[in-house]
Amino acid sequence: MTKSKWMVAVAVISTVLTLSLAGIAAAQATNPLQANHSAPGSVIVFPKFSTGVTPTSLLARSVFEIGVVCPADRQVPGGHGCLDTQGTQIKLALDWVCPGTIQKGASSFCQSVDFELHTTLYGKIQFDANGNVTVAPDSGDVGQGIITTPSCPQGYLIARVVDFAGRPVSYNGLIGEVVLRERANSASAINGITFQSPAPTGTILDPGNNSLRFDGTSYLMTGARLTGDVKYERSAAPTVFTSIILLTLDVRQNNDNPNVRLPVRFYRANESSVSTALHFTCWREQRLTALDGGPFNQTRMGEKGLFYSTDAATVASACTGTGCATDGSPITALGFVQTIERGGQSEYAYNLYGYGALVPTTFFPLGQ
Repeated sequence: MTKSKWMVAVAVISTVLTLSLAGIAAAQATNPLQANHSAPGSVIVFPKFSTGVTPTSLLARSVFEIGVVCPADRQVPGGHGCLDTQGTQIKLALDWVCPGTIQKGASSFCQSVDFELHTTLYGKIQFDANGNVTVAPDSGDVGQGIITTPSCPQGYLIARVVDFAGRPVSYNGLIGEVVLRERANSASAINGITFQSPAPTGTILDPGNNSLRFDGTSYLMTGARLTGDVKYERSAAPTVFTSIILLTLDVRQNNDNPNVRLPVRFYRANESSVSTALHFTCWREQRLTALDGGPFNQTRMGEKGLFYSTDAATVASACTGTGCATDGSPITALGFVQTIERGGQSEYAYNLYGYGALVPTTFFPLGQ
């Protein structure tokens, strides 16, 4: 092939690849039913809580911070400011969600407790999983033991904006993060995972039973596949401990819930791979070295790699009753990776990437 023909061929291939990638990106970016987890939302999910305090420092093992900004449809057109006045009262309904017993091929019970908090537009609230509110717009809300504590040592937290009758409403203003402390002398933090409502601000989303419906009408949706980077574990100094934390929003609180199977493939840096599956019920923290098909450590896999879902998360064993999907049904999956190094001297965490077909989801509140 002559140089000119080669250059033309390269240009054609480059153009095709560019257009293909641009088309994929545009399709993902313009899907009107897909939640933008990096934008303020009406729902915010913190994918992990841990109760108790760290040794020696006695700091809370998980601290949550929630702020409220002006929703996009309440911002002053063509300028700065918000149609809602600063100090507008915002009520939050929150739930500590516990994991079920992990039994492959068996559903199990997921405990949950709920509580309420009050904040304001442009206000800030901070609290921990031990029942303490440490920062709030109203000084009367700050104190010891004024919120419900979880009924389990670990799980996830979900919060949404509600009206003063407790009904979920559209208010795409929630932002926040959770600070996690797994050891005495280190900490990590991750952003909460947000979900927007497509309805105008103030719309009551489910006046019937207060369920959270991630169906593209009440709240926007997410997918059932995950991918992300991992640092494989190392038992010798300098140690590395890595966990994948997984959860689903398809939860019936204080009720029977399905076991979920997420098929995945773990890759070495040289692209060789091992397939396995992650199982969880409502929530799970999974150490890499405890996975079936392991050990996923540096001796076998090298220092760094990645994993991705080879298929959607699905119901592996259905629960019974209203709201239970059948075996094999796709189910939402969210999660993050947490790594602790050098005997606990450092730790870091990052959210996983979600992709795949969107899955309608219902989070059933207590008593449903």
